[in-house]
Amino acid sequence: AFLGNYDGNGFVIDGLFINRDTTTKVGLFTRVHGSIINLGLTNVDITGHWTVGGLAGSLRGSVNTCYITGSVGGESHVGGIAGSFHNYAVNCYSLCNVNSYGWWVGGLFGTSFGGTVINCFSASSVAGDAYVGSLVGYNDGYVYNSFWDTQVSGWTSTNLGTGKTTAQMKDIRTYTDLVWSPGLSPAWDFYGNQNDDTGNEDIWGINSTDNDGYPFLMWQGYSVPLYAPENVLIITNESSIELSWEEVYGATSYKVYSSADPYSGFEEDTSGTFVGESWSAPLTDVKKFYHVKAYN
Repeated sequence: AFLGNYDGNGFVIDGLFINRDTTTKVGLFTRVHGSIINLGLTNVDITGHWTVGGLAGSLRGSVNTCYITGSVGGESHVGGIAGSFHNYAVNCYSLCNVNSYGWWVGGLFGTSFGGTVINCFSASSVAGDAYVGSLVGYNDGYVYNSFWDTQVSGWTSTNLGTGKTTAQMKDIRTYTDLVWSPGLSPAWDFYGNQNDDTGNEDIWGINSTDNDGYPFLMWQGYSVPLYAPENVLIITNESSIELSWEEVYGATSYKVYSSADPYSGFEEDTSGTFVGESWSAPLTDVKKFYHVKAYN
C-alpha cells in the first residue's frame, strides 16, 4: 500500500511496498518510455528478481528533478531509481539502500545503456557481487557533474562521478564552488544563486536539518536559510553611522545587531532606521561592533 500526495509542485508517494522476488522489471512502473518530472518516492521497500528500481524496472525515458528514499533489492540490474537506464537523468538523487546478490548494482541505476546522468547525487549504501557503483553499476553511457557519498556507499573509488565525504556532500560548496570542489563544472543551480552558481531557476536547496542535511529539490517545500549580507560597508561622519550591504536574494527584511565585544553579547540595535539595504543611526561615544542578518 502507498499514499500519494500532490501539492501543486510535485507528487510524492510514501511507503510503496512491492515484493516480487521472482519477477523481472519491478518498480513503481515496470517500464517507462516517457518523461517523469517532480516525482518523489519515500520509504520504499521494493524487491524483485532482475531489472529492479524504485521508480522503474526499465527506464527508457527521461527523468528530471526526482528522488527516492528507502530500500531496493534484487538479483541483478538493481538501482535506486531504475534497474536499467537508457535516456537522460537530470537533477535527481537517491538516499536509498540498494542491495543485490548478483551483478550490475548502482545507487542511481544498475545499468546504463547509453544513458546520460547530469547533476545527480547518491548517498546510498550499495552492495553487490560485481559491477557495483555508487552511482551506476555497469555504465555504457555518460555521467557528468555528479557526486556520491564515499562513507555511506561503502565504496571509496569508482570510475563514475566524484566521491565526497559525508561532510562534503552536505556542504553547499561541493555543488556551487568551482574552486573548492574538484569534479564540479558547471555549478548546480541553488536557491539564492550561491557562489554565483549557474542559472536562476532555484532547482536545489540545502539546510542543516531537512533531508538529513543533503541537498533537496526546492519543489519538496523545505525551507532554506538566508545567507548573511555581503560587502557590508560602514561610513561615519560627525553625527551618524551608516551601514550598507548587497541585497540578499529572497530577503523581506533585515536586522542590525551590535555589541561592545566583537565575540559575544550581540543584541538587536533598534536605534537606527532602515532604507532598503542600508541602516543609519546617531553616532555615540560607545565603541560598537555590528553584524547584519537577513530574514524572509
